[in-house]
Amino acid sequence: MKIGILGSGLMGANIGSVFAQLGHAILHMHLPSSVMIA
Repeated sequence: MKIGILGSGLMGANIGSVFAQLGHAILHMHLPSSVMIA
């Protein structure tokens, strides 16, 4: 399964690591707080 984690932070990174160890493809995305998306 392909899993994307947006704004992952520490908790998302840890959850993503668990999914990766289970064999899933993980994509972490992080934008600095100074970047605004409208």
